Amino acid sequence: MNKPSLLFAVMNQIKVNDKNTSEINLNCDTLSFPRQEEITDDDSCTSSSSKSCSQLHVSLLSEVMKRNTVIDTVHVDPEIFHMLDDATCKDLFAAIGSLSNLRALEIHGKRKMEKLQITWLTKALQEAVNLRSLRLSNTEFVGTEDDFMHFNDALLLLSCSTLKKFISHQILLPRCYGLDNLIGQALSKTPSQSSLEDIMIIPFANDQQQMNSSTKAIKSLCNISTIKRLSLNGFRFCQEHLVGIAHALADPNTSLEYLNLSCNRLTDKDFLIIAYALELSCENNTTRLTGLNIADNKLKNETGVVLGRILSIKSKLKLLNLSDNRIGDKGGVAIAKALFVNDSLEKLSLRHCSLGDDTIVSIAGSFHINNTLNKLNIKDNRRIKNMLSYRALLEAKEKSTIAAEIAMDFVPIVQQEDADVSKLNIYTIPSTKLVHFERNDIVTLMNFIAKAA
Repeated sequence: MNKPSLLFAVMNQIKVNDKNTSEINLNCDTLSFPRQEEITDDDSCTSSSSKSCSQLHVSLLSEVMKRNTVIDTVHVDPEIFHMLDDATCKDLFAAIGSLSNLRALEIHGKRKMEKLQITWLTKALQEAVNLRSLRLSNTEFVGTEDDFMHFNDALLLLSCSTLKKFISHQILLPRCYGLDNLIGQALSKTPSQSSLEDIMIIPFANDQQQMNSSTKAIKSLCNISTIKRLSLNGFRFCQEHLVGIAHALADPNTSLEYLNLSCNRLTDKDFLIIAYALELSCENNTTRLTGLNIADNKLKNETGVVLGRILSIKSKLKLLNLSDNRIGDKGGVAIAKALFVNDSLEKLSLRHCSLGDDTIVSIAGSFHINNTLNKLNIKDNRRIKNMLSYRALLEAKEKSTIAAEIAMDFVPIVQQEDADVSKLNIYTIPSTKLVHFERNDIVTLMNFIAKAA
């Protein structure tokens, strides 16, 4: 590739966004790099030529970045580092750090970040004085303890000044450092009044040490009073971790609006610690929590019952995701009954929660009164056997002035005089055995529900 062609490729690399800003995506595909697995021993000449072309491409791109004042987002795949020499790689990080308008940086890829690369990344973070969002995803970090200490210092400085969003998604560290070195030591020093508002930590799936993270790290996150969104997925919490989260929920000065504790193997006993704090803050009218995601845990009917009680008081929850838990009809009916009096919940997911017909009929009844719930997901509940339950839900939804979407497994055949199914915005998948009922059965049931409402 000649130099004019490379210049053209460099300019095409910069994508203009709607707000007169630009982003750059640095990966093997967009830079036309040969991937490591595609290079064989017989390709030495081709590989050398491609590497030289790649380095020239990145060098030109770095020069463009140093002179650009509108680039605000950079995505980097660490795989490209293995196609660059040290000088070109260092120059690239220097160019990233020099971007005066840089707001978001994402390092994403299934390759290693070596010692020198971590050093250059740290320097780039120190120079990125306007950085708002940092995402580190699916990457293995390799370096010494000193390297990580410097990286942590840079992260701490950002979290005290400009950084609002930090995502650590399946980052693999040397086993001797673990999760503490990446977030514990840095964020434990963060003052309660910092710039951080959104934190997501998902440990590496096969790293037992990260899953069994230290109490200090979790408590540190919960003590940052400015956080509005906190996502801690895939951990194995001990009781002290849960108490720390509960304290954050009960604190009248908390800013926490969204809490995601999905995929953590929580039991009813675990969740009751958090639920008590949430219930207390609701009763005192100090809660700000509008979103709760506790999907894919080991929760059962007791959790459903306590959530029904929370939804019945001064809850501000607008989103509740209970998918992939064994809530059952006892917990499901408790939540459905709360919908008769709740005036905040807008989105409810009960997918794959072992629900039966009693829950569905109770939810149908709530639609006659509830004026906020507009999205409901009840897919994959195989204990729902009667066609009557689905029909009751559909007819109640048709009469509701607010309900917009119901995701369910089956839509029964509706006669001409019934609702126009095409206008119901119901998303379905094929279902199995259901018991059919006559038209007079559904009328009887709907009259009963109307009287109960």
